[in-house]
Amino acid sequence: MIDPSDDSPFFRLVLDGLNGAVTGAAARDKFLCESAIMARAAHVLGSKQDSRLDAVIALLEKQLNSSHQISLADNSLRIAELLYPYAALSNYIGRIQFYEIWLDEFARVRQFIPDRPKFLDCEDQFILYMAGRSKLPALVSDSWHSFYKRAYDFNVEQCYVLTHRYMYSTDFGQHALAVSWIAPALLIIAGKSALWGNFDLFFESAFCALSANLDPHEVLLIDSLSRMFMPQLKSMLKQDDVQSVYHELFVYSLFKMQRDRVFLSGTTSNASRGKLLTNFVASLASKSPDKIVQGLRAIQSVCPRTFYNEVCIEKLSWLSATAGMKTLFEKEIRSAGRELEPGVYDEYRRLVNVEFEKLRSLPAPEPLMHR
Repeated sequence: MIDPSDDSPFFRLVLDGLNGAVTGAAARDKFLCESAIMARAAHVLGSKQDSRLDAVIALLEKQLNSSHQISLADNSLRIAELLYPYAALSNYIGRIQFYEIWLDEFARVRQFIPDRPKFLDCEDQFILYMAGRSKLPALVSDSWHSFYKRAYDFNVEQCYVLTHRYMYSTDFGQHALAVSWIAPALLIIAGKSALWGNFDLFFESAFCALSANLDPHEVLLIDSLSRMFMPQLKSMLKQDDVQSVYHELFVYSLFKMQRDRVFLSGTTSNASRGKLLTNFVASLASKSPDKIVQGLRAIQSVCPRTFYNEVCIEKLSWLSATAGMKTLFEKEIRSAGRELEPGVYDEYRRLVNVEFEKLRSLPAPEPLMHR
């Protein structure tokens, strides 16, 4: 059992897991891969002086040299899985010629693998980057800004697309992108995951957001939201079989390392502050133009971001267009079992368009950075 007083359980989890707590070949392979990338993250996020990290890396190096791990090369479709943990640790352990040869080959043939899904292609490039054989994968393209303005409608899978790509393209936040919409898009995903009660997604998106040059007010907002998950964290740490939730604990440990780097000493979190974000995200899921604008004003009073205006304009534009097709209230019609009164859609579109024009005419908000 992990000591509940240890709020960063990464080291104990890895030592236990690689010493036999994780059983089954597939489970151990996945555990090794995630342990290696976590060890690398711990190194770059400032835990390099921790003797426990040295012990973890030594154990991971031993596992990489094992006959089981090397036997994965017999399956060409699993080469990336084989190379990921070694690439992650390549700057912290001795060179292993077997992996070095395969990395060279992987770099040569990767471009010829047909129909490689985009998320795996991004991961492949990150593997080669860690091993010094590629540049970081790109996060943004001309179309991404437009796409992420619809973050209010993202499902869980779409949220993970951004968080994973962000971590790979910035090397876990070490190379922050000078793109203004990244931070507020990540904050919206953190707010959505908090509303869903999704422990894993919240701490992953919160980690990403904390590495995206947040304003101090936004750091406090994330910190206050994280507190709602503390009972769940304590419950996980008290389980006899914590390996069953090791991924969630790894993600929390990643968040904790980043939070400790950026959190301002001497500051306190207001428990109600996080509600500004969740209330804003909840308003974006509604069909009420008044509620959307009220939520925007509340979040902009603490965290002014032009991107939030753009998101609200995008949502109001969608509401207006869908009302014009007279399908927006189909769910309500079916639930009530009767048709709407004549003119409801026309009046609704008028109200939406009034708020839409107000938002379009607003000047860009002034940032609160360093206020």
